[in-house]
Amino acid sequence: MLKKIAVSILCFSCISMAAQRLDCWADIMLSLGASKDASMNITPNYGQEAFSLDYAEKQTGSFSVVYDSGINHGFTAIGFVPGEFASPWNIAAGSVLNLKIKVVSGQQPSDIIVELVDGKGNSMSLSNLLIPGGDWQQLTFTAAADGEFDFANVTACRFSQPFIKDAKIWFDDVYFEAPSNGGQMGITEKTLEQRISEAAATRQNRTAEALKNYKTEGLREGFNEILCKMIAGKELEQINKRLYEILTSTDEDVRYKYRLSDHWCLVVNQTLYRMYCMYGSKGTVAPGRLSLEAEKALLAELWDRTVEKNDITIARRTTMLSVR
Repeated sequence: MLKKIAVSILCFSCISMAAQRLDCWADIMLSLGASKDASMNITPNYGQEAFSLDYAEKQTGSFSVVYDSGINHGFTAIGFVPGEFASPWNIAAGSVLNLKIKVVSGQQPSDIIVELVDGKGNSMSLSNLLIPGGDWQQLTFTAAADGEFDFANVTACRFSQPFIKDAKIWFDDVYFEAPSNGGQMGITEKTLEQRISEAAATRQNRTAEALKNYKTEGLREGFNEILCKMIAGKELEQINKRLYEILTSTDEDVRYKYRLSDHWCLVVNQTLYRMYCMYGSKGTVAPGRLSLEAEKALLAELWDRTVEKNDITIARRTTMLSVR
């Protein structure tokens, strides 16, 4: 169900600065998405090649988000989403969506539909308006109560048209403002308190995703799979056997792949330290995940790697400096 809501276009110079919010390039790129079919469902991270950050043309913070329709024309909609790991937005009926927008195109000004979408696919049309081209505009939209729309489960802020070809659209300072107390929930820029809260709420999911999608290719990623599975406590018998075979191998190809011949590789050293200190027989996190056989081989490897750097205490051998 679509429902028209009141919209006001305010002069940019009349807008007072809100409470300080901070932008983050990594966070905002996870909050962008697009759709290329009739459903207009915004898929997070889809169409990333059409989005970029503009550090020169901005209104708030360090940068603005710019969408270039000429790079991948044909999207039926673009928009902002809560993020790859975040929960849907929980806003109150009557909340105000604030944003700054700028459209540059050689064609006529664009007629853009602005909507909110909930988890059930219900859409609430905030506006169908003509955006003047060339200058920044400050827009505010009020999301009035709607019996079917779930304000506690908002999954996207969607902009649809079809977009004019070869146009650029800049977005900045996008946030919701609560109707009762003026509290703000940032979309592009966020307060430090909001970022801390979101980081805490998504930590478990982000960690699980990182442990599932470890990188194993490259000169510094060889032990990632073993370490990630040890952290997760999965396949311990297999990974301990594999770790022992790697650490005791004399095959030069194996030693090169895992950087065992490079005693000064800090990534390998730190990875082995973590395995031993966290999961060894005297580990501080989950002692015993590292088998005794693998632990013995790991300590022998650490001795060979650290003897020249007097990093010997970690290898439980001696504190005597070895001179070669």
